[in-house]
Amino acid sequence: MCYERLFQWAQSEADARKTIELKPDFVKGHVRLVKALKEAGKAESEIAAAMASGRQAVNTEDLKGLEAEVRCRVTSADFAAFV
Repeated sequence: MCYERLFQWAQSEADARKTIELKPDFVKGHVRLVKALKEAGKAESEIAAAMASGRQAVNTEDLKGLEAEVRCRVTSADFAAFV
């Protein structure tokens, strides 16, 4: 979370991935990973893959909100490939 507040997206991504590795069902880890990828300008396919992975692990309103935001940037065909 500290990296996120400092806008250090690469470190924020690594931190989120470690969180998910340690506790796959922890919602905030998935939410922070998607946010870090999005803010770092990562490929839309990578963001969509992280969303799909998060959806498999947890099903929450936080992820649904980010999903709606990401869908605006990813074409339906690209997103559907990861769902």
